[in-house]
Amino acid sequence: MASGLVQRHQGRLQLAHPDFEILGPAERLAMLLVRFDDLPLRHHQIRGNPTGLMTKLIRELDQLKSDGVSPDQVRAAAGTGDERDLRRAEMGDLMEAHDEILASIGCLDENGAISAAKVLLEENPALLDSFVSRHPHLVVDQLEELSLLSGALLERLMTGVRSAVLAIDDTRTSPGSAANDLLDRTESLETVELEDSWRLGSDTIDAARESGIVLGDDFDAGVGQGAQGWCRYDAGGTVRLDDDGEGVGLGHRSPWAIDRRK
Repeated sequence: MASGLVQRHQGRLQLAHPDFEILGPAERLAMLLVRFDDLPLRHHQIRGNPTGLMTKLIRELDQLKSDGVSPDQVRAAAGTGDERDLRRAEMGDLMEAHDEILASIGCLDENGAISAAKVLLEENPALLDSFVSRHPHLVVDQLEELSLLSGALLERLMTGVRSAVLAIDDTRTSPGSAANDLLDRTESLETVELEDSWRLGSDTIDAARESGIVLGDDFDAGVGQGAQGWCRYDAGGTVRLDDDGEGVGLGHRSPWAIDRRK
């Protein structure tokens, strides 16, 4: 949504560039590798693998930006002690260099698009009204993956829509997370707790009902024994069910399990 909004109204953000794009990690990796010798990385160990190093740093950089952390905050928190502190401070410099390069070629990254979309809606109320008129009902899945940056945009959108449904797996959140902070500020929302998982698809659920096998989601790694039948968790946390010797992969912590053995 943010990317589309920015693409349509880039002129309002002074981004009217003939080559304007919103670049993902792969494109930005190539962008930085071309300029690798000019990047502020004196205290980072390249070890003959600039691609591996930059892939890792882009991942860290994106996480910092999605958490709303600025380059100055990164440098202030780094300290002035050992090499590790110096590398942390350099991350702030790299963030600045990364954004300057993007600006020089008229592009944004995903976090930049989210920030720009929020600015558009704040500075142009008519755009928000237009968006809400086309999308009066807001549905957000996997709210537990919300970042501080995207949470600010979502909260802005929620001020205008007629209804909002926010789906969250509270076993994957923690106190102080962006998702929980948003929910704390929207206490007027009605809360509905869903007991059973419906994410397996109708065929799997129908088979589970026909077989009468329903297993809980509180098994530890290893073999879990339910009221009827059984399931096995592999090392990756995926539920594996035996079906005459053939494993069937389901989602992690699934409350449904199928065992067609007689």
